[in-house]
Amino acid sequence: MSNPEGHESRLSLKDACLTIVLALSIPCLGFLFLMWNFNQPPSAYYKRDTLTNDITRAEVISFLGRPSSDLNGGIRIAYSRTLGWVILYISFDDKGMFLE
Repeated sequence: MSNPEGHESRLSLKDACLTIVLALSIPCLGFLFLMWNFNQPPSAYYKRDTLTNDITRAEVISFLGRPSSDLNGGIRIAYSRTLGWVILYISFDDKGMFLE
């Protein structure tokens, strides 16, 4: 098939292979990134080991940041990432002191 200038308009084998590789690799890389993101814990996860049992709910929140969810009337708070399935739960006693 010819274009108006009279030149062939076929893709070379090299161009066709490059197109196929790009068309397959870009979605695969996106999928791998999403899977990596799903498995990452929230940032509060790495700070929780430094918490002690003698701190209050307000001190925990000021140290770990704003929780994603407030559960059971404030007895538990949860931290999670956007598009992540790892959830960190922090529990408090009746007096609002950190348990676990």
